[in-house]
Amino acid sequence: MLAHKIAKKFNGDIICADSRQVFRGADVGTAKPRCALAKHPERLRVSTPCKNTPGVRHYGIDLVGPDEYFSVQQWKRSAEDAIREIRARGRIPIIEGGTWLWVFTITHNLTIPEVPPDKKLRARLEHRISKKGLLPLIKEIKKKDPEALRFLDLHNPRRIIRTLEVIRTTTRRFSELRKAGPPKYAMLILGLSPGQQKLERAIAQRVKTQLRQGLMHETQRLAKKFGWSSPALSGIGYREWHWSGKRPVSEVQKDIVRHTKNLTKMQLRMFGRHKKIHWIKTRAQAYALVSLFLKNNAKTQKRP
Repeated sequence: MLAHKIAKKFNGDIICADSRQVFRGADVGTAKPRCALAKHPERLRVSTPCKNTPGVRHYGIDLVGPDEYFSVQQWKRSAEDAIREIRARGRIPIIEGGTWLWVFTITHNLTIPEVPPDKKLRARLEHRISKKGLLPLIKEIKKKDPEALRFLDLHNPRRIIRTLEVIRTTTRRFSELRKAGPPKYAMLILGLSPGQQKLERAIAQRVKTQLRQGLMHETQRLAKKFGWSSPALSGIGYREWHWSGKRPVSEVQKDIVRHTKNLTKMQLRMFGRHKKIHWIKTRAQAYALVSLFLKNNAKTQKRP
């Protein structure tokens, strides 16, 4: 992975911005680094160094159980704690991942409304989804807060439910409650743009690898222990098995690939709105930009 290569070359540690990798036990389906399993349950999870990236630590993995709720506010606090810790050790914090809202909370210093989970409301909305799908809830959001549809992942039940939860609890538009603050950090933002064909081949290969590594059995184990309504099983790679019934594994595989492709299109669209992203195709381009950024940042810090 490019982030690991950059971390190794430039003395960095990685903060994972992946809303699926925070769940303990959801390993194969989230493609966690094998060496990034947690050792410190009382705070941010910190890995032992990877063999292929000696000295690099991972933060933001295995933060909660599969049946626990983990909000964007919680992630922002944990990420900022990690940034302070990494910088205190004289290393470079590198945020890596595709959960765009989590990334934006750092790059835009977003303030997200602190609204506690409403378990009864969530249960009702989940029941509606099981009966009629997501469309009725999406229509409700469109009526109450059409601007929210510009940045929501409309394929993710958890995101839809959370948006309605905030709207109903505060009686305000969710889009109005997200406020950007002044930048807290000097940042270089890189986006990978490998091309559609190469990306689709990588997705198909990733799903094949996950199936070989035991994705189906991992899903069954989590569902048996925590139930299908647990947050960990709402993600792509897990939720497709819930309704698989007697379908062949090959059909479930096709669904996972299709849903992953749709997700990447949405991610590219959302990250494409970020005006300061440098889109790159090669590792050499990334190294050149990082080197220049660190050089310029060091000069700025030395100024009186």
